[in-house]
Order: sequence, then structure tokens, then C-alpha cells
Amino acid sequence: MCGILQWIFTSNEGFSVLQEDMALDMHPDFTVFKLLTRPGGSSYEYEFLIGETKVPGESWSTFAEHLHTVCAENDNDTKNVYGMLQIGFEVQMFKHENYQFETLGNRMHLVNDVHDFIACARYIKAHPMRPLNN
Repeated sequence: MCGILQWIFTSNEGFSVLQEDMALDMHPDFTVFKLLTRPGGSSYEYEFLIGETKVPGESWSTFAEHLHTVCAENDNDTKNVYGMLQIGFEVQMFKHENYQFETLGNRMHLVNDVHDFIACARYIKAHPMRPLNN
């Protein structure tokens, strides 16, 4: 998944993808960061997308609730961030905005629905949320 995200969220567009070696309970498996310039000119790297990858076992809703908690604890001033949950070959995108957590579309299969997944990732890339209170 990290390689797929690096292909979509490229460094020449100001993104960086960080994968955790061993993600702890409330740390995401990977995070996509975006570089931004604050008013006044200082640079700021914010969390654009938080991702969790899970092995099938528990219910989808249990993993989604865990992702919601991780997204709510992000380091952005506004707490706005996109989320992504991957269980096996299924993936779904989420949005945590203004303290609300909602799904963005249906679950997608990474092989059968690859074009839908890429389109969804490109959509969120083109529609960043406000990370700073200003």
C-alpha cells in the first residue's frame, strides 16, 4: 500500500509517505504528509491522510471505529484529515472534518476496483481540507 500511495502522492507535489515499522495502538500504519506554507512564509508539514492496514479477523466496523479514534487524535490544528482503511484487498476512504467522521464512497477491491481507488485518491488529493486554524 505504501508504494501505491507514493505513486499517487508524489514528493514533487509536496507529499511524503511515512510507514511505521511497528504501529502502536493509536499510531497509524502509515501517514501521508503534505508540505504547506503558513501565512508569513514558514513551512509546515501536516497530516493529509492517515492509513490503517489490517488482517481480516475483526469486524469492519471495529477497525473503522479504531481509525476514527486515530484520525481524531491527529496533529493538525483543525483535526481535519482523510483516513483510509485497508482490510485484506478491500479499502475504503474516510473524512474526519470538523470533528465528524464519514465514509467517502463504498469499499473498493484493490484488484477489481483499482481504477475507482485511484480516482478516489486523486479526488482527495485535489480537495485538501483546511489543516490550520487561521
